[in-house]
Amino acid sequence: MEFLRFPLPEKVDEEKNRGNISIAMKIIDYYLSMDLPNEMKKRLEYEKIRLGLIKKDYGLGEKKALKMAFSRIENLTKEEFYSYMENGLIDYKVIDGKRRYFNRFIENLIFLKPDLKLRTKVGEDRLKSLVDDSIKRISMGEKLRYRVVAGIRVRLLKDSFYRVWLPFPVENDFSNNVKVIKTSHTKYEISEKMEHRTIYMEGTGRTFYVEFSYDISEISGEGDKSYKNLNNNQEKFPHVQFTPYIKYLASEIVGNENDPILKAKKIYNWIISHVRYTYVPEYILFNNISEYTATSLRGDCGMQALLFITLCRASGINAKWQSGWFVTPYSASPHDWAQVYHEEKGWIPVDPSFGNEFKGNTLRGDFYFGSLDGFRMVANEDFQVDLIPEKKFFRSDPVDNQRGEVEDTEGNIYFDKRASKIYVKKFEKIG
Repeated sequence: MEFLRFPLPEKVDEEKNRGNISIAMKIIDYYLSMDLPNEMKKRLEYEKIRLGLIKKDYGLGEKKALKMAFSRIENLTKEEFYSYMENGLIDYKVIDGKRRYFNRFIENLIFLKPDLKLRTKVGEDRLKSLVDDSIKRISMGEKLRYRVVAGIRVRLLKDSFYRVWLPFPVENDFSNNVKVIKTSHTKYEISEKMEHRTIYMEGTGRTFYVEFSYDISEISGEGDKSYKNLNNNQEKFPHVQFTPYIKYLASEIVGNENDPILKAKKIYNWIISHVRYTYVPEYILFNNISEYTATSLRGDCGMQALLFITLCRASGINAKWQSGWFVTPYSASPHDWAQVYHEEKGWIPVDPSFGNEFKGNTLRGDFYFGSLDGFRMVANEDFQVDLIPEKKFFRSDPVDNQRGEVEDTEGNIYFDKRASKIYVKKFEKIG
């Protein structure tokens, strides 16, 4: 990702900033026809991919966006819709001269203006009750251990030869006894590298899958000592940078505190009380996720985790990434969180998005610094790590790996060209 340090040609940047995506892509093609240094060529190829994905993530025209909003929010008027837009609550971009709306702008509008939830038809959230009940039980000292059977299935558009990396559970102090149950292809390679643990398959077909089992423990009052890398207080370009604003913000939050864990708790408390949860476009579209989150005061689980990690590292604290899936007896979906290093306990969990006070639950705010529910499948102990074996083409998600990576002999297969299904088959208490 070091090539992202290099600037784009001025004309590409100008047209991109004007929203003239098609023109910017043509200018990139013109430059790519020249004899360029290898890293500049990579920079331009990467930018062309990003410009194409902007069009897909902002896929709603004005007419369709209004129709969706009117159908989801009772008694919404045009005037109200445009007032939300003018106040920055509706996510859109001007692309090739027309307003294009983010595909999940309605959900984000409700996150940013919670009173609108009363005007939408939303059923009872059984996941919320499940999590809250477990928090109360764990906080009283009753921790459980679970055995989970889950999996991921990727379906391609056509039968061909593919190389596929699917997320696979790590082995650590709280996640272990990992077993393969079945796979789509008989030959596979499981990475022993826990930073991005995958099961790799290659071969012909349209469907690739893995089903596995693992044991997971709830966490409260202890840390993970299995991860030995303590070099987690450095910048990691492009999303963990000690920019002037990040350094200022970290200093402002931490103040005169010297204890690393108390400093980290201050950072956590600031994030959960200032940053609202929202859905976001694909991470590949962001230049610096932590600074985006710090300045816009919004972002999803991974963005809040990266901001926490960045502010901690800028304050001299070892902090790192963890991610995989949020897995319950009902469903499974991608999720990211963080860890901070405790001198005596090891790596303790920190989940800013689940602790977020804007969700109206102070119990969660206290719990998710140092404790963690058992509704997790941990596949990644770090972010932005090379896959094993190495990919030949750019990744769909250069930061994380939760939905898998796929490529054929010609290039990467992006998320819009395949369907990924994450599922849970069994979730049972074992202790």
